[in-house]
Amino acid sequence: MATGEVIPTPGGDMPFKVVMRHDDGSVMAEMPVASLQEGEAFIAEALRDLQDKAKEGGHL
Repeated sequence: MATGEVIPTPGGDMPFKVVMRHDDGSVMAEMPVASLQEGEAFIAEALRDLQDKAKEGGHL
C-alpha cells in the first residue's frame, strides 16, 4: 500500500508539501500545498483512490 505525510517547507514556493511513499519507503509523488489541512485532504483522497484501484484490480 502507501503512506502520505505533510511536511513543512520553509522558504519553499508553498509552506507545505505532501510526500506519498510506497511501502518500501520510496517516494511515489510530491505535491506542494498551501496548508496542513489541504495536505491532509489530498492524502485522504489519494489513499482512497489507491484503495479503489487496488479493489478493482483484485488486490484487496
